[in-house]
Amino acid sequence: MKAMTPFGFAMADRRCLDEKGVKLFSRRLEERHYRLAERYKVHPFMAARYEELLGPVGARELLELQPGDILRAIRVNTLRTNVDALREMLEEKGFALRGYWIPYTLIVEEEPIPIGATHEYMQGLYYVQGAGSQVPVYITDPKPLQRAVDLCAAPGGKTSQIAQHQRDTTPIIAVDISPRRLQALKNNMNRLGVRSVIALKLDARLAPSVLGESRFDYVLLDAPCTGEGLLPLEKGRRSERRPEDLVDRLCLQIELLEAAARLAACNATIVYTTCSIAPEENEYVVSRVLERHPELEPVEPLVKPPVYRPGVTGFNGVEFDERVSRCIRLYPHETRTEGFTVCVLRKRCAGIGGEGMSS
Repeated sequence: MKAMTPFGFAMADRRCLDEKGVKLFSRRLEERHYRLAERYKVHPFMAARYEELLGPVGARELLELQPGDILRAIRVNTLRTNVDALREMLEEKGFALRGYWIPYTLIVEEEPIPIGATHEYMQGLYYVQGAGSQVPVYITDPKPLQRAVDLCAAPGGKTSQIAQHQRDTTPIIAVDISPRRLQALKNNMNRLGVRSVIALKLDARLAPSVLGESRFDYVLLDAPCTGEGLLPLEKGRRSERRPEDLVDRLCLQIELLEAAARLAACNATIVYTTCSIAPEENEYVVSRVLERHPELEPVEPLVKPPVYRPGVTGFNGVEFDERVSRCIRLYPHETRTEGFTVCVLRKRCAGIGGEGMSS
């Protein structure tokens, strides 16, 4: 097959890429990548990446998914009700529901009216949240009295999930740069009856200088990303996403994760997650930050999804820190959820060890 010209960047685009990063984005494209791209309306560079990541069959399975193939899920707000009670209420209205491996999650199989338009929804008895989106907080289980900060928090789905785990007993700092999205977060907290959240309009990269360093026991960073895990749900992402988008996002992600590391106290848990399956936005970002922060150690959560893949330790000929294999990957064609990657880090400090998650 005819080899095509490798993808390259102008020097201005390399502002946050090291030598490995430049290599990561230098990819030779073959004729088959162009055929795959044409069939599924994606950029050829992206088609080549999906094929390497998932294999030819897996790439096609991912790109063939339709919105109806992805599980529709709600998270029961256990601060106000319980799973059995809510299930009974909704089934009386004609909803068909089933349980899930996350105990407070219900899968919506049939909805006679939109699931976000019921009285129970308005009463804050549940939150409409994808099953994959619920995984990062559930598998890391923040505890009451742990000082928590949620960076890039709005509209507050994971923030309220943290409060649910902490039984709304401990203040949670919710940081976001967007006033509009913060208003949505405040509305959601009011509807759900969550009282422990303190919303703060702030660029999360500046959070350590405002909130103080080494202060938090649980740091969640659901980083802005390309949303590659949402390809089955949002068809526009297929044709819109470009390699430049990956570079732009990972530059920001590195800065945000370094801010998260500075916020974390000794023995703290840092949860880095994206709704993306891109190694460039996940394992590469984590590996870069591990180089600069030897006090961080990737760990495996004690609870793992029944279906997942471990983090990738190399991509396009670039090797990552081998410890990123402890990350959790959710592929939509395998889990029927949004695609997510979750990397859990423990911040070690001199003379202090950790308990609760294996390393």
